Amino acid sequence: MSEQTPITPSVPQHHRRSAMTPKTLVFRSHSKTRNRTRVEPEQVEVEWLNPNDREKLREWDQFILESSRGHHHVLSTRLRMYLSFGFRFEVLVVRAAGQIVGGGALIHFGGRLFRICTSPVCPVVDIGQEQYAASIVDMLVKRAKSSGAFLLQMHFPCSADGNSSALLPIEWLPDLPEAKPGLAFTFGRGYAEMLWLEFPQNVNNGEWREHMLGRFGKYHRKKIRLAERDGLEVFEASTEEELREAYSVIKNNSRLQGYTLRSWRAVKQTLIEQVASGQAVMLIARHHGESVGAHYGVLAGRRYTYALGGTLRKHRNINAGHFLQWVAMKRARELGMAGLDLTNRTNSRINQFKMGFHPECISLIEPRYMVFSEPRFFLFRRLYPVVRKSLPQLLRALNFLTGVFNRSAQPIALLLVCVNVLFSLGFDFGGMLPIVENPV
Repeated sequence: MSEQTPITPSVPQHHRRSAMTPKTLVFRSHSKTRNRTRVEPEQVEVEWLNPNDREKLREWDQFILESSRGHHHVLSTRLRMYLSFGFRFEVLVVRAAGQIVGGGALIHFGGRLFRICTSPVCPVVDIGQEQYAASIVDMLVKRAKSSGAFLLQMHFPCSADGNSSALLPIEWLPDLPEAKPGLAFTFGRGYAEMLWLEFPQNVNNGEWREHMLGRFGKYHRKKIRLAERDGLEVFEASTEEELREAYSVIKNNSRLQGYTLRSWRAVKQTLIEQVASGQAVMLIARHHGESVGAHYGVLAGRRYTYALGGTLRKHRNINAGHFLQWVAMKRARELGMAGLDLTNRTNSRINQFKMGFHPECISLIEPRYMVFSEPRFFLFRRLYPVVRKSLPQLLRALNFLTGVFNRSAQPIALLLVCVNVLFSLGFDFGGMLPIVENPV
C-alpha cells in the first residue's frame, strides 16, 4: 500500500535571500540562515508507492513520459526488472492540487546487514515546480536512512555547462554537506551525459529530412543513403516472438563485443510491458528476410532515448546500425518527441559512431553518496571485492553440483542459500549484468 506524508517546498540557492511567490504553506531553506516565509496554503500530498500500486505507478509513468524532465530510469516498468534479482524499489510521488508535480525512486540492494540504496535519477520535478526539488531529495535521503541502509548513492539530472529543458537547473539542488562526490560502488552504467539531437519544429517532412541529414557527418549520411538504396527493411516488433528475435540479435552482438547483457528471461517482462504500453519501440532490420540488426528506444521526458542496440558482424557492409538510428529518429518525430538522446559514450568505436551524428554533448554533474554507518561501510568495502571475484567460481560449482545431483532438491537448496548470502552482503547482480548498453 502507498504511504502519505506532508511536504514543504524550498527556494533555489541563489534566491534564498530574496522574496518569491510560492504556492505552498511554508518555504524551507537549506541555507545556513534557515529562513522561513509564510505564504498562502495549498494542499500538497506525498505518497510512497511499492510494486503493488500498479494503477498509481501507471499514472507516474504517464507523468514521466509527458514531463520534459522525465527520465526512463525511473519508469516503474524498468524498476520492476530489479525484482527478479530479489531487490525492491519504491517510488516517491508528490502531488499539488491533485496533479503529480515531481518525485523520485529508490532501489534497495542487499539484505539487513548490508543494504545499499540508490536513486537512479533524482529529483524529478516538472517545469515550473522546481520549488519541490530540495524537499524531494531530503525525503529520499531520510527514507534510505530509515530503511536500515548504510549507504545511499544519488544521480542528479543537472548539468553545470548545459541548458536543456530536460534538466533541472543546478541551483535548485540542496547543499547536502554530508554527501561525498562520486560513487562508493559502481552498480551498472550510470546516467552521466546526454548526447542530444534536437528535432526542428514546424517544418515539413522534406525540410526536416534535409536539416537532420545535413547535421550528420558525411560518412553517416553516405551510410544511411546506401542502406535506403539497398532496400534494407525495418519494422517495429510487437509480439513476444518478435521482441525475443530482436533481443537475440542485440545479445549476440554483446558477446562479440565482449560485454554481458541479461538473459531474455530476465528482461522479457520489461520489454514486453514497455512496448505494449507505448513506453518503448523495438526496431528490427532485415535483409533478404534475415535479421541483421535491432534497436531499442525508450520514451520518457518527451525524448526518445537509445537504450539498446546491435548488429550482426557478418552484415557490417549493410549499414544496419546507421539506418536503424535514422529510422528511430523518424519514428520519434512521429510520436511527438522533441528529440533523440544517444546517451553515454562508452568505447572508442561506439563513440565514433555516436559522434558521427553530431549530437550536443551535455555532461551531468557528478553523482554523490552518503554513508549512514561507517563501520558497515568499512566492512562492506573489504568484503565486496572478494565476493564479486569469487562469484564465477561459485556459479561453476553450483552448475557442477546440479549436474551431479540431476534434479534433486539438494543443489537447489544450496543455490538458494548461496544467493541469500550474496544478497545479505549486498552483492549487486544487476550491476554485474547491466541492461543500459547500446553499442551497434
